[in-house]
Amino acid sequence: MSFKLKYLHSVSLCAFSAAIGITASTSLVANCALAGEISYNGSDNSLLLKDSTSNSDQYKSLYSQTNLSGNTITVIGGSDKQIEWSTTDGAIAPYIIYGGVDIFEENKAASHPLSDNISANNLIIKNVSYDWSATTAENNHSYSQPGQFGGGSIIGGLSYGNASNTSGNEEQENGVHGKSISGNSIILENVSVTGGNGGNATNEKNVMSTVAGSSIGGMGGASIFGGLSIGVTEYAFDHDDEEGDSGNGGDVFNNTISLKNVTLIGGAGGNGGANPDMDDNAGGLGGFGGGSVFGGVSIGAAGGPLEAGDGGAVHDNGISLVDVTLTGGNGGNGGLSKDDAGSGNGGVAGGSVFGGLSISSANGFGTKTSGKGGNVYNNHILLDNVTLNAGDVGRSGGKGSMGGAGIDGLEGGSVFGGASIGGASGDGDGRESTAGKGGDVKDNTIVISGKTSISGNVYGGFSQGGAAGEKAKTGLSGDITGNAITLEGDGITIGKRDASGNIVSYGAIYGGYSLKGDGTINELANVFTGNTLTLDGYRGKVSGIYNFQNYHWILPTDVKNGNTLIKIAEGGKAVDLTNTNHTIADMAPSGNRLETGNIVTLIDKTSGTLNAQSAYTIHQGQFIVYQAKLQQTHDSDNALVLKIARRQNDGTTGNNSDGEDNTGGENNQQGGQSAAQLNPQSKAYSEGRAASLGFVSQGSDVIANSMGTISSMATTTDNRINHPLYVPFIMTGGSSSRYQTGSHVEIDGFNMIAGLAFGFNLEAGHKVTTGAFFEYGRGTYDTHNSFDRFASVHGDGDSDYKGGGIFARVEFAGTGLGLVKNLKPDETDGLYADASLRFGQSDGKFTAGRKFGLAEQVVDYHGSYDSTANYFGGHVTGGYVFNFDDRRALDVYGRYLWTHMESDTVKIDKEKLHFDSSTSSRIELGSRYSYQYNDWFKPYIGATYDYEFDGDVGAKAYEFDLHKPSLEGSTGIFEAGFRMNPLRDNKALTINVDGQGYVGARQGGGGGIKLKYEF
Repeated sequence: MSFKLKYLHSVSLCAFSAAIGITASTSLVANCALAGEISYNGSDNSLLLKDSTSNSDQYKSLYSQTNLSGNTITVIGGSDKQIEWSTTDGAIAPYIIYGGVDIFEENKAASHPLSDNISANNLIIKNVSYDWSATTAENNHSYSQPGQFGGGSIIGGLSYGNASNTSGNEEQENGVHGKSISGNSIILENVSVTGGNGGNATNEKNVMSTVAGSSIGGMGGASIFGGLSIGVTEYAFDHDDEEGDSGNGGDVFNNTISLKNVTLIGGAGGNGGANPDMDDNAGGLGGFGGGSVFGGVSIGAAGGPLEAGDGGAVHDNGISLVDVTLTGGNGGNGGLSKDDAGSGNGGVAGGSVFGGLSISSANGFGTKTSGKGGNVYNNHILLDNVTLNAGDVGRSGGKGSMGGAGIDGLEGGSVFGGASIGGASGDGDGRESTAGKGGDVKDNTIVISGKTSISGNVYGGFSQGGAAGEKAKTGLSGDITGNAITLEGDGITIGKRDASGNIVSYGAIYGGYSLKGDGTINELANVFTGNTLTLDGYRGKVSGIYNFQNYHWILPTDVKNGNTLIKIAEGGKAVDLTNTNHTIADMAPSGNRLETGNIVTLIDKTSGTLNAQSAYTIHQGQFIVYQAKLQQTHDSDNALVLKIARRQNDGTTGNNSDGEDNTGGENNQQGGQSAAQLNPQSKAYSEGRAASLGFVSQGSDVIANSMGTISSMATTTDNRINHPLYVPFIMTGGSSSRYQTGSHVEIDGFNMIAGLAFGFNLEAGHKVTTGAFFEYGRGTYDTHNSFDRFASVHGDGDSDYKGGGIFARVEFAGTGLGLVKNLKPDETDGLYADASLRFGQSDGKFTAGRKFGLAEQVVDYHGSYDSTANYFGGHVTGGYVFNFDDRRALDVYGRYLWTHMESDTVKIDKEKLHFDSSTSSRIELGSRYSYQYNDWFKPYIGATYDYEFDGDVGAKAYEFDLHKPSLEGSTGIFEAGFRMNPLRDNKALTINVDGQGYVGARQGGGGGIKLKYEF
């Protein structure tokens, strides 16, 4: 399984507007005018500006001062290799790189406008390394600011909304929400960054805020954020404002991150702000440990005396990591509250990957529900050759005396499709207070492949409610459904390693994991429905697998009898298979064969009752299938095993090999114990070859049916012996035919011959026509195959041939009835014979597995090939023309047509399919009656019986002969046409128009036109 990131390279709204010529709004025009490009190569550090999360000019970051959106920031170290940049005196390495950044500054509290949304920034960083580990960020100086971020992070967009300041008035004020962040793109290639520690959230000002929730700790350095939106707490000086609520985090969506050949070593997160001196105000969230990658993060602010802000929705973000190592820093401690308010959650440990994270902070003593985590959905993660080294477990949440304790931060070194966490409540004494709810986490995808090492766990989704105060209600968690995890190959390890690289404890895989605020499982949450685990050639050991409704198994290419794919580690928990669904998909093609009675253990320890279908058909590539049964063993481990069944007779009697091109056996019922059998759907590929043979064979009809016309064109009229008449000619025709091949093939095609004929009379009066020609045909075709136990397969393709040949015709003088004395020179009377030889090359393209309708789509069985093969053939005709009088004539003839296509070997994906040489061998017996209506118009009708003796198409894949389609059978051909001279006073121009209809093995119709002009 695989997927492509939808927004790998974002396009700014400004550029899009200009491209399509729309008239933008005034605000958009202003923003577009300010959007800019910044290119930095370390030579001009005047481009570096004071970091927005810092109070000191010591820390210089890279960002646009003038615009939040539509910026392109390019950082290139070496031209072709990684260059190390300094972070000490005269530093040239950026402290932090932002696509767009908007952070409240306290000295602008009265005039600073509300934050704008941040979008469509592009960050490209290549060939550079730097190390900020020697630098620890400053602590913050007020409740309105977070702890300073550690150096080395890269952020597509950061919005930290204004704080409300109610000093000097009694009006209710709220904290300000973080704004939405979307459509940012971050690309890193060949980059190494070591991060600095984040600063603590403290209150070092002399003037104490009397009403304020505490700020979050600074983020540890060397993390990547597609977007980070943070709400800011309400705060007030010199009075108690118990009415305001703190700000929500904004929505974060459609951001993409692509890392290739990147190493990130994270710094520690700072501690969340504490409120040891104010009874009713909540503690702050601990800063995240660095060395992680987040598609998007939204954080609600801690509450003053009342409600905390909610985390926003985080969705549709994409992450692709290839050849990446993440080493996490420790998360910061959550800030504690003094008495009644909730304390801050501990900071998430580093070294993890989050598709999205939405988290709220703690409430004040409050009468309301605490801040909620937002919904997190439809985020995508791709990991290939990735190492995740955990920071220590996320640090402890804060703890007041009566308010809810902050929950401990999530462990590092893990993969989360999405996560949502609610905030702790206050004491709630008589106030109906409830801790915050974790949001729903749905429809996220994770794909892991290559040599990937994960020190923690893998979660499709995670949700946790906030902890309750002494007299409040515990926060519940959300539903976690529709998430998908794919593990590809046998190079994935999930578990914590020691210094020597040995796994000391194995991790687990969760479709969903939902906890209440007290740390117990939320039995009311739906963590099962629609969660899917795909195991594509995966082998490994884990401590457990939890909460997947659907298992999709793709067996390893080299799987053998007795293999175990998933082992549950000692001390781990058996996998509960109750109400689970299992599909077993195609194996990759190989020469490996399973035998009757073979057993493959899919999971070595299970519980519950399996509701599996009675039998499975397993495909191995395009050509091989097995019958198998999935069941649990009746022993203490209840292992889930796949037992290979005896193959079924598919009714195929086999092929007669041509002895040269196909060296396989004579039938499909192979000896030995192999349970492999031919997939009957593979016949569809031979149908494409049958279509090509039938179309090339039609080329014989074109020259054979044109011989009489060519002869009449080249007939000399001066009765001189051995005096040739040279005539160029072009004959064209088209047809639409259906061939019954066991199934059927529909061919629509155009045929043409062009050449030079020359005719002369022998001394005995015999008329001779001979010449050479070029031939060309092009057609399209559809194939249709139905099967008893397998899905129907439709295919389509195109075929063309081009070649040349020679021909000859003799009309024997004196063999006619002699009833017409003044026969025209170009009319045949009596016995005649003609023949041709032709050769050339046929090229074809065929695709099996298309569903035709208003929308064309590929179905389960599909593949395609290109084929090139030489052909040669010819025809021989003998006939007699009865001229009853000068108007009526009857032509009776017999004809043999032969076409041979040489063998070819084609590739379908990585598999080879060999086509035997194929032959069409036909006879025709027919007659044509004509009537000379007047001097310029001669209609005719005719009927022909055609029988194909051969037309079999043999093919071989591996040890199997494919089912043979065949063109063999009888066809009735009916024709009608006319020959005329449209210019009554000028006999030089002659037009011959004909049409045919086919019934029997070949069905359909065709027609053509032939023109002659004598100069």
